[in-house]
Amino acid sequence: MDIISSTCMVALFNTVWQGCLTNVAYDVIEEVLHLETFILKIRNNHQLNQYLASALAKCFINAQKNIANECIEELKRNSTQANYRGLITYKPEQNHIDIHNLQHKIDSLKKQLLLIKKNPSSIPIFSLTEIEQLLASKAGADCSTSTSLIDKLLPLALENCPVAIYEQKLKHQKSGLFEKISDCFLEEVVEYELLYRIFTTLSQSRTSTNVQKNHEELLNIKKLLEDLNNFPQKSVHSKTLPSSDKKQDLHATHQELLTESEDYLLDSSFYSDCCKEIDKPGALIRVKAPLKWGKTYLMMHILNYGNQKGYKFVRVDFKQADSNVFIDSEQFLKWFCSKITDEINLSDKLDEYWRQTRGIKRNCSNYFEKYLLASIDNPLILGLDDVDLLFSNLTTAHDFFSLLRSWHEDAKVKPIWQKLRLILAYSREDNIYLPQNQSPFNVGKNVELQELSQKQVFQLVQKYKLNWDEEQVKQLMRMVGGHPYLVLTALEQIAYKKITLEEFLETAPTEEGLYGDYLLRYLSFLEDNQELLEALQQIVNANTPVKIDAKNASKLKNMGLVKSKGNSVEILCDLFRLYFKDRLEVNS
Repeated sequence: MDIISSTCMVALFNTVWQGCLTNVAYDVIEEVLHLETFILKIRNNHQLNQYLASALAKCFINAQKNIANECIEELKRNSTQANYRGLITYKPEQNHIDIHNLQHKIDSLKKQLLLIKKNPSSIPIFSLTEIEQLLASKAGADCSTSTSLIDKLLPLALENCPVAIYEQKLKHQKSGLFEKISDCFLEEVVEYELLYRIFTTLSQSRTSTNVQKNHEELLNIKKLLEDLNNFPQKSVHSKTLPSSDKKQDLHATHQELLTESEDYLLDSSFYSDCCKEIDKPGALIRVKAPLKWGKTYLMMHILNYGNQKGYKFVRVDFKQADSNVFIDSEQFLKWFCSKITDEINLSDKLDEYWRQTRGIKRNCSNYFEKYLLASIDNPLILGLDDVDLLFSNLTTAHDFFSLLRSWHEDAKVKPIWQKLRLILAYSREDNIYLPQNQSPFNVGKNVELQELSQKQVFQLVQKYKLNWDEEQVKQLMRMVGGHPYLVLTALEQIAYKKITLEEFLETAPTEEGLYGDYLLRYLSFLEDNQELLEALQQIVNANTPVKIDAKNASKLKNMGLVKSKGNSVEILCDLFRLYFKDRLEVNS
């Protein structure tokens, strides 16, 4: 049975594309961005054609899975549970039937995802001619195809699952099937950097009211579309990280995610130390750095190293989890176990290994020890990204982190746990208290990513083919320091001749500059945290390092706004000093 028909794929592509164009003036699109150009560029690129089909199909399946899981949780909350000799039933009886049907639907969807992973070419190729006609006539003008798309996709989503609440949620205007498809689409196309930049730019235009800025962004897309002539003919991967049951070059995949310039962000000896550590039985590596500082990049390199050695690996990005997953410890641990099971291509056996008579942490450990780790011969690396997102739910965080610590300790006495290797990436740990013997944040290898050095920044300047002297590099670094994200953003825009160095230095510490949204987010957070705001005022007003409350200093460092000087701190760079000095009305 086809997972999704060619006709449905056409309508789905059209709807997702239109969703990206909402609020962008149609006359601007017609003038600057002829969407048919996009189709013309990919007409003869079979690999790209197939990749888009696979990405859309996965979004469609995952959207159904997420909605079905939401329905199950809601039905369970509204039911009375009975346990007779280990058999769990729910009352009223209709709820029990609905939960059974939804679980059967989820199992079927998981099989479909496995089919795509193993054979992406099994996805039917949609008609480029039909898409071209749809885009030419409707793109940006209206979203009238949504209704017809419901008629086409809803029967597929409801197949073998006649559950009323499921149908209602599929049709929901704000959180239904199409919204969930659109939410995950960017994540699926991220593997191809060029496509990712095109769709990201369109999505940013959706929320912007600045007509001039939209016009400039659309011009940029037009330039990107011209580059599609040389779109790589390459094999289609099922995910940003390919399945770990096949040795593949993760580095090549990762370079689609990030610009090539990030090759210069890691010192070779530093990277080598991390790789040696992950080879140790029961290893635990803690990667701590502010947001947009390269934590994920380092994690991907370590996973790539493990992949080359034949290790199993899974990267779990906690940003991808629905927020309601974190509310309940048992629900979260089941989600975590299911995620790992899917990624290493095993069958889900939670029902078999999860017992109500055991505690939830014991159930989770039992599932890993008796099933997941017992089913593999080689080590398993779990890269846990943005784990500090759990801190907002203290009970769940405490249960999960104490569990990670216990697994690390078990590796010292139980050979099977030596297969498990952990990488934790986070920006802060001072928002949660854990007993010393239950915390994973005080064991293993601690890795703190540092600022880029002047030598590294100069290498990046050369990579972008900018003919700069030492003084120009110093000017850039006085403004943004060695902050990886700030440096790369500036160099990319200057290299593309969207701005000169002089214009950048003038506008950077303002909301008109490249970092306007970035700075405003920090300002908004500080205005809601008076104690931190006052501490930052004190720092930006000083010409020498300042000694402030240790807790506030730690929080500001985690945000990437300040750096340590002995027991004191100073502002990271002129960007933050000038912007916050003006915005917080600090007197010189």
